[in-house]
Amino acid sequence: MAKKKSRNSSVHHKASTVEDVERLEAESPAAAVAAEAAKETAKEQKAHKIHLDFYGSELLRSRLPKTFELAEAVADDWVNDRSFENLPIEQPLAQFAAGAGLRKAKEIEKKLDEKGVFLLARTGLEIAKSKLPRRSL
Repeated sequence: MAKKKSRNSSVHHKASTVEDVERLEAESPAAAVAAEAAKETAKEQKAHKIHLDFYGSELLRSRLPKTFELAEAVADDWVNDRSFENLPIEQPLAQFAAGAGLRKAKEIEKKLDEKGVFLLARTGLEIAKSKLPRRSL
C-alpha cells in the first residue's frame, strides 16, 4: 500500500528561496502556512550569519582563509542550532566525523544548560572574583 504525500510536507522541500515561497503561497491557503514558515527560515539564515571579529582576526583571516571559513560555519551552525551538515571540509569522512562530534557537543551543552550547571559555574566565578583583592592600575 503506497503512502500518499501530504501537500504541506512537500512545501518545505520545494521552497528554497523567497520567490518560491511567494509562488507557493498563491497556490493554496494550506500551502501558505507552510510557505510562511519556510520564508521565516530563509530570512533567518540570511540574517544571522556569524562573522568572527577580534584583535588580529583580519591578519589570521588573510593567512588562513579556509580555517576561518570553517570556524565561521561552525559558529553559525552552533548559534543557530543547525545540524553541522554543510561544513566546508573537503574530505567527506572528516566532514561526517566533525559534524557528529559537534552535534554531540551541542547535545551535551543543552543538557548542562537545562540542569543549571552553567548558571552555577557563573555564580561561583562571580563569588571568586568578588573575594579577590582589587588592584588599581
